[in-house]
Amino acid sequence: MRASKLSVFSLVSVLSGLWVLAGFSVLPSVSQEAGSWQASSQKTSKPSAKEALSSAFDMSETCIMCHEDKAANLKGTAHAMPSRATPVHEGAKVFCQDCHVNPEKHLEDPTAETARRTEDMSAEELLTICSTCHAFPHVREMATATSHFGNGVSCVTCHKIHRPTETRLLKKAPSQSCFDCHTSVWETFSMPSHHPLKEGTLKCVSCHTVMSSFDQPFTQESARAVCVSCHTEYEGPLPYEHQALNDYGFEKHGCLDCHEAHGSANKRLLKEPDERLCLQCHTVPGHFTAHGGVWSRGPCQNCHSDVHGSYTNKLFFSETMRTRPCFRAGCHSF
Repeated sequence: MRASKLSVFSLVSVLSGLWVLAGFSVLPSVSQEAGSWQASSQKTSKPSAKEALSSAFDMSETCIMCHEDKAANLKGTAHAMPSRATPVHEGAKVFCQDCHVNPEKHLEDPTAETARRTEDMSAEELLTICSTCHAFPHVREMATATSHFGNGVSCVTCHKIHRPTETRLLKKAPSQSCFDCHTSVWETFSMPSHHPLKEGTLKCVSCHTVMSSFDQPFTQESARAVCVSCHTEYEGPLPYEHQALNDYGFEKHGCLDCHEAHGSANKRLLKEPDERLCLQCHTVPGHFTAHGGVWSRGPCQNCHSDVHGSYTNKLFFSETMRTRPCFRAGCHSF
């Protein structure tokens, strides 16, 4: 019997040896087991779109258990909490964790210190979060071409996500947010000549929206381009143009060489009274000597009324000047 047992054992040993020599193993190795587990883990680690959406709902619903008021004051806004009953293809779905990123620490320790509030985030971090959905020129230019971003002005400086009171999620009425910082500009709209911002006809964003460079605070390539979008009668082209507009109209000055943008103590938003303004560039000695210098004692625009440019006269005389004695007598040509 003992010999029989030994022979069976020997036979099994021999067969096992031959199996190993042939490149096979009787039992799976540790590395094979680890590889198998790892492959299985990789197959299940990436959830399907449906599972990811369900997980997002789970996370937001966990937040609402404590912050029910926050969900309530989002109703009726673009950031309203989505419903599981709404099909995926109908509208955007914004979840708590889309704005309050990485909420894991707060879930583990739900205190104020671990909360990811947008008010505590840097302008750069907020821009990254907001631009995920709001890929508008206004958002893009905030980071690339304005002094706002460089001075720490972020999206939530002007906008309020929860419980907004104004359109476009603004904290205050349009333009009022601007004057929280630009206080000196607000005062100029009370001057005798001013753009009708306080009257409600214009807003700051009528001229200042998308910035094209750090030193150019306008919606378009030049001040003149902004001005003529309303004052179309001065757009031209005109056969006889004021050289000041030719020289500077497309180099960020133009209209602003003579006019204040917001308000002025002088009529027509002029930086200086008529004659003093013109004399900064023009000297006409004959005006001070001819006819006893009578022409030096009145506003230049009494004669040169088409100062922005003329269709008929290189000296910007209006057609009504033809009836004046100077021209009727033949002393001067029109």
